[in-house]
Amino acid sequence: MKKILFIIVLVGLCISCEKDDDQIESDDLSNFLESETPQFSAVLGDDDINWEFGFETYQYGMSYIFAGDGPNDPRRILRFILYQENGNNQFIIQTPVYNTFSDEAVNNVFGIGPKNIGNSNDDFFISLTNNDDSYSICESDSNYQIEILKTEEIASSFDDQVFLNVWFKIEDLELNTCDPEYDKTLTNGLILAKFTGHRF
Repeated sequence: MKKILFIIVLVGLCISCEKDDDQIESDDLSNFLESETPQFSAVLGDDDINWEFGFETYQYGMSYIFAGDGPNDPRRILRFILYQENGNNQFIIQTPVYNTFSDEAVNNVFGIGPKNIGNSNDDFFISLTNNDDSYSICESDSNYQIEILKTEEIASSFDDQVFLNVWFKIEDLELNTCDPEYDKTLTNGLILAKFTGHRF
């Protein structure tokens, strides 16, 4: 009877632990969606990454690349970079090529939901450097997904620019140094990126 009681108590504790873990994950996601600070967090192999914009820690940059016939062509690639101020760690995410003059194209790229992530101009692309080791998606035919959870346009208080905050989530992704022997799995990725030039 004592053994049966012990097993029941042990099972109850395990179920309680699972609920607590789920609650922590839900709280983390809620806090992330409420944040407006550019950041990147994930598990890369055995390493926990938590990079966030701040004084003497991480800085960020925004840019866009003309993907057509010059500055008058609305086709662009947008890029966000989060980098360590006094170190070599950095994270980059860039959009597919799209027509920034087209509302439909803007919605296709930044609409809520899953998007393709890979190594072609039709996909989102990420790369990162962690402890001097650089990782990216090297295969052009890779089939991974990144999910957009939320977007928000922010008007600049200094000029007429409008920025776009995008909250991303990555469940599972294989990154490498373009050498199959150095694959690393990226899981539980949360990204708050800030873009400029998302509309022509």
